[in-house]
Amino acid sequence: MILMEDTMKNKMIKRLITLCITIAIFSIIPEFNSFAEEKKLKQIASSLGADTDYFNFVNYRPTECSDEMVDYLKALHPSLDSGIALQMCNASGLCNGFAVLEVLNHNGVITPSDLQEGAETLKDVECTPYVNDALCYYSIMQDWNLQEFVYREYFCSHDLKEQCQDLIKHGEKAVETGKWFLIAFYSEKIAHAIVGIGIADGNWTFNEKSYDKCILTLDCNLRETMESTKAAGFGEKNCIYINSEKQEFYFPVYDCDSANGNTFITLITDDTDMLNWLGYIKPSQSYSEKYDRIKKIQLHHRKSGEYDISVEVNGNTEKYHGYPEQFVEGLTKNQWSPTFIDTVSEYYREADKITIESMQNDKQFVGCDLRDMNAYANVFELYGKGRVTYSDNEFTFNNLDDNENRYYYYASRVNFITGEFTFPWQSIMTEGTCKDAIKIKISNDGILFTTTDSTVKNNIELGKWSDGLPVGTNRLKIFASNNVMIRCKENSDEIYFAIGENFDIPVETGDVNCDGYINAVDASYILSDYAYAATGQKTFLNVKLADYNGDDAVNAVDASFVLSEYARRSTK
Repeated sequence: MILMEDTMKNKMIKRLITLCITIAIFSIIPEFNSFAEEKKLKQIASSLGADTDYFNFVNYRPTECSDEMVDYLKALHPSLDSGIALQMCNASGLCNGFAVLEVLNHNGVITPSDLQEGAETLKDVECTPYVNDALCYYSIMQDWNLQEFVYREYFCSHDLKEQCQDLIKHGEKAVETGKWFLIAFYSEKIAHAIVGIGIADGNWTFNEKSYDKCILTLDCNLRETMESTKAAGFGEKNCIYINSEKQEFYFPVYDCDSANGNTFITLITDDTDMLNWLGYIKPSQSYSEKYDRIKKIQLHHRKSGEYDISVEVNGNTEKYHGYPEQFVEGLTKNQWSPTFIDTVSEYYREADKITIESMQNDKQFVGCDLRDMNAYANVFELYGKGRVTYSDNEFTFNNLDDNENRYYYYASRVNFITGEFTFPWQSIMTEGTCKDAIKIKISNDGILFTTTDSTVKNNIELGKWSDGLPVGTNRLKIFASNNVMIRCKENSDEIYFAIGENFDIPVETGDVNCDGYINAVDASYILSDYAYAATGQKTFLNVKLADYNGDDAVNAVDASFVLSEYARRSTK
């Protein structure tokens, strides 16, 4: 009996708390203008398909996904940590998944029966494990690969007035064509994604401000009642209201006002090819070529670290100079701010080539990331006056020091993240010194190192992606008198070096400088490397090429064997 009384008390307390929260929430939502306006908007929304083309359950935080979905995710995105991705879904909900699937369904890319056999409308679809997988997958995609770049480039390239104009343009287009569109927005109070279905003219007032246009929306957070898990779909307070003269917009239900400077649209799009690229259901086969040109520039903050950034677009070059956080309104209109990171500045923009120069002395550290959808170079150590350039899966490091005896030291990790390449090693960590320039390029054939120096001299660490981490690490050294390619034997992970015009000539053991010859020069390098090891200095030769007799040691014996082989070949 005591237990029962406690249970009843707890229920009463919960109901009282729920009532107080409800009153508090609705007390901050400005009163809607009139029943007539509300009815008008509902009628328009109904005519645009709002009665049936939304999920009948509200946004939620998932606790798990199927192994099949996770395997599909890993196969397409080998560098994605699926565990962290699912934790993010659990922390923030699945609004992006709801919005994307509702847009894909209404615009005819998928059907309700693709989600649940026999479903005629999206309202018929129940939250089955398969539907949960689909919602999770499309929610994860907003922070990965194509969608990530499109979302962030949009925000970086559109100011508030342009965001407002884009809302109106897409709203009018939706009424004309019947095509719905996704709207993602961010404020200090909430980050959320909803569906735009059309636009209406009228006269509305919120917080003593007038608005003349309304973007009609579907919001997966909107419940039929406060305690219900059933979705309401359309709600007039969940729409976006626009003052077209001042180019300002307002979300009543979330009390988010663009005029305050803390509410932004991060994406407006009806591009279903982009939204369903590498999708979970009927994935699109192509997307606009313009997206391939989006590059990410991430600069690490250093008080004394100044940069020159050059951006090449359609053959024209733009150049900017300054500290990392100062490139807004030049490089881009907005800066993307990574969550929980206040020591970097991120910019996304269209570019064919990005070049970053640091004119620091050799004691200064400069760090940057250059990335597109296929690859990124994380330059985590850059000492001296130097330049790094990225274009088309190719990274180039240049020494800019006037002192010809001063080398430029760099260390970076180049990651190829989409699984697009058949070359099995997708993560390349490289460090070395550069007297002039060195270029690293990935292709299906392998990793090509080219240089204008007398030698390529690098420590290399190769890895494969598994759940967001490079694994199966293969550490090796590269020392070459000219250009060399790291290749793999057919249907194998086994690495070899190749030279020649087409990089189809395997480098022989003993040819330690990869010049195509075994001679006294190679023996001299082996003795030097042996001396370095004996005195505790860093060695530089590739062991597989230098260990001529195969005893797992590089020493004078190997140099002797190389000289003998040189003599044998010379007498032929």
